[in-house]
Amino acid sequence: MLSGRRLASCLLLLLLGFLLGLIAAPYLIVRVMEGEAEQWRKRAEECVRELEELRATVEELRAQLEERDARIRELESKLEAGAPTLTVIVLPNRLYYSTIRRFIERANHSVYVAVYAVKYDPKEHDDPVNILLEKLVEAHERGLDVKVLVDDVTYESYRDTIEFLKSNGVPVKLDPEKGVRTHVKMVIV
Repeated sequence: MLSGRRLASCLLLLLLGFLLGLIAAPYLIVRVMEGEAEQWRKRAEECVRELEELRATVEELRAQLEERDARIRELESKLEAGAPTLTVIVLPNRLYYSTIRRFIERANHSVYVAVYAVKYDPKEHDDPVNILLEKLVEAHERGLDVKVLVDDVTYESYRDTIEFLKSNGVPVKLDPEKGVRTHVKMVIV
């Protein structure tokens, strides 16, 4: 059992600890909150920097897209005017199918296609690849010189494609280099 003096000192220590806790707790909470606030401020600054970088990238891509769109419009007007031209166009993915389709539709002499692999699927009427293949058949039916060169991957994996084109009179030739991949996607109109 504790003596009276010892008990009084323990109670005094407990009371002092409690009072110090009451005094120090708000300070500690404020310090913790200040630390969290600093972390959030740094994260917000990082987000602002990332957003600015993304905005710059979007503007750069928008400018590139506008340049390509202007170039495509220029080429289309030349094509409509019937001026013989030799032009190379590198198309971004999203413009590839619609641009090639328009060039095939407006072709007046020939359409030559060299492609790594192409898949015709008669069940997918709205598939952009099917639409291009049908446009090649239509061009052949209009009397244009249409020729298709495919890598042996198409023969091995997508024979329906070759059968579709050949059955509609479009000549298809396999790339003679076995085991060598061209990986080209080229259309000459």
